[in-house]
Amino acid sequence: MGADAPLVAARLCGRRRPALAYNQLALAGLAPAPDARTNPLGMLLGAPFPLSMLGLGIRFTPLDWVGRFSAGIFLVHPFVVLGTRVVVSRMGVTDLTAQFV
Repeated sequence: MGADAPLVAARLCGRRRPALAYNQLALAGLAPAPDARTNPLGMLLGAPFPLSMLGLGIRFTPLDWVGRFSAGIFLVHPFVVLGTRVVVSRMGVTDLTAQFV
């Protein structure tokens, strides 16, 4: 399919949603996958969802619980990782893969 995939997508969905159809073709392996970080459709669909959750006041209790600790975890984790690497290195483990695991 390759280069004509956007045209096929446009024919499948008419003029209203060709970008969504193209994404579906890419997920099915029938079209080249766009880069997820720069895909305009991904950004268009990805941004409104969390904002709508906030706007509608929808709460997810487990996420609220983790959110209370996230700043502390983010600020402290480099020191824990560094200390663990020092201890593991002194134990004689020099393989970086083993240190990361």
